[in-house]
Amino acid sequence: MGTHIKLDAALSGGGRVDMGRDRRLSAVSTKGNWRSFKRANFREQGLICRIRQLWSAFSCDGEVVGMLNYATPSSWRRPAISQDEMANEYNLMLVIGAGLSLIAALLHVGVIIVGPSWYQLFGAGDRFVRAAQAGRWFPAVFTAGIALVLAVWAAYALSAAGVIERLPLVRPALIGITSIYLLRGLLGPLALAGTGRSRRFIMISSAICLVYGLVHLFGLVQVWGSLV
Repeated sequence: MGTHIKLDAALSGGGRVDMGRDRRLSAVSTKGNWRSFKRANFREQGLICRIRQLWSAFSCDGEVVGMLNYATPSSWRRPAISQDEMANEYNLMLVIGAGLSLIAALLHVGVIIVGPSWYQLFGAGDRFVRAAQAGRWFPAVFTAGIALVLAVWAAYALSAAGVIERLPLVRPALIGITSIYLLRGLLGPLALAGTGRSRRFIMISSAICLVYGLVHLFGLVQVWGSLV
């Protein structure tokens, strides 16, 4: 239909139709459109592949990843996680509990290094503060002992979490650690009253110990069956 219109227009105007030029123009136009289509399609496919790659990398749902993996390059696919591997993952609550105990241990080491001002800041009591000011040895030894105990508690929490090798008596040790933290948090305001420490320090330290105990308790409940 379009060719007849061009012929009629050319004949009516006395001109000549250059059919070869029309074919060349049509071919150039078609080739350009095909290249544009290929570039757009390539960009679209690349975007889809990248989305599938990110989804496959971060998704933990094996079924969804499996549906997307059919069109994803094998080098981008995330290997499926077996039930045994999922069971062997670290317990997050106990890892957090170990980190909290380690922070407390490092703070006690800092108290020894800084000296009397930190003894007073962290509520060591007037006797310890005066002894540290006088250069006595027992405040540093006692504080170092507490730091060592807290570091051991952190190691037992990591052991129960599966981060390090299983330590001996890990279940009773973790029960004791959790109980001490909880008792210090719950009974601290009563037990430390009238000891020369400020009420503010007693309440804050008791709240911190209660949080420590709850974190350990949640982790202990989660791994109880594996601590045989």
